[in-house]
Amino acid sequence: MFYIRGRNFKKLDLIRILVSILLYIFSFACIFLPAGTFGLKNISFFLIIVITLFYNPKNFNITKNEFIFAFLMPTFFILLSFITNSSDVIGVISRGLTGYLLLISIAIRRFKINFMAIVLNTLKILSFIIIFLVLLDYFNIVDLNNNFLTQWFTKTENAMIGKDSNQLAFRYLIFFKSSPLLLLLLLYSLNKNSYTWSILSLISILLTGTRANFFVSIFVCFFYLIFIKKGKTLKFIILFLSIGFIILFLDDFIYVIEDIFLRKGDSDSVRTGHLESILLLLSNTKILIFGQGLSSYFFSTGIDKFTNIVELSYWDLLRQLGIVGFSFFTIFLIYLSILISKKEGYLWLLITLISYLIIAYTNPLLYSSTGYILFIVVMTFTYKKERIFTL
Repeated sequence: MFYIRGRNFKKLDLIRILVSILLYIFSFACIFLPAGTFGLKNISFFLIIVITLFYNPKNFNITKNEFIFAFLMPTFFILLSFITNSSDVIGVISRGLTGYLLLISIAIRRFKINFMAIVLNTLKILSFIIIFLVLLDYFNIVDLNNNFLTQWFTKTENAMIGKDSNQLAFRYLIFFKSSPLLLLLLLYSLNKNSYTWSILSLISILLTGTRANFFVSIFVCFFYLIFIKKGKTLKFIILFLSIGFIILFLDDFIYVIEDIFLRKGDSDSVRTGHLESILLLLSNTKILIFGQGLSSYFFSTGIDKFTNIVELSYWDLLRQLGIVGFSFFTIFLIYLSILISKKEGYLWLLITLISYLIIAYTNPLLYSSTGYILFIVVMTFTYKKERIFTL
């Protein structure tokens, strides 16, 4: 028993607080520093796992699903890749370790921590920063292209930030590589009737400057409010505003949509080249079944050089793991969807997961720390509510 500022603390309480702090650091690192800058992501993950393993080891337990998807699956991917990509052992291990991030769900379950709240708080900071950076530029306080902070995030490959490029239909591009996770904040806020954060998260998503984020977020927001959200008055207002918007701004809206596609023509041709090159590789039966291995390179006609990461997540993962490994991962995604579908009142979270998986098709966000943040949220949010500890 410990005594701090007039309150008695059990050892378990202090461990929970410590793990909660580490989870905040882990969440911050995955969302703001997904490239692994400063090693915060790996360090916090390692400390969380060590504490979970060695705190009262006699009572340590792991569920069947945690063992299969958090330990067995990434281990299988690494072993399979050792066989098919034996020349790059370090690359295989580095890429394969991403799958072990799901082990954090054991700590969340064991210490009864509300990881959803931690992630949402971090995403609120991300949303605020995106909008704040635009406001600083818009009011000529700090130019976005000459901002030390934005330059640092771009240089460290944690974000792509800029403005006034001929590739931008909305002028601004503030794409933190974890920004698709803002969908979680958007859907959660809509479900909780927090329209302030719904609007702020939607604006910050649109400012990321990507088509996938733009279309999916607009469609999901409209679909949820019209078909899922209860309240006839709200539905009438949304329909009325939508019809009014179409009547008044249809020409401008069509122009913006056409502009987006025209400006993104070059990136589409690159993706087409990637896909053609991957399909050519998959015509090899051995590669189709077993893959080329995690972190393996291939020659892409889309960029006329060798690469090991492309913006076609599903096809690239199939290339690396083959049908054998890719099927395992697909089963995992289906399992997560089934978990949520069985929880009454959490359709918004299922929509979030599906929407993210759609966005991930044209972004390298599937087998990554960004994707696994959402997977951990889904996995742990299905635990019994009364067992959750909130810091």
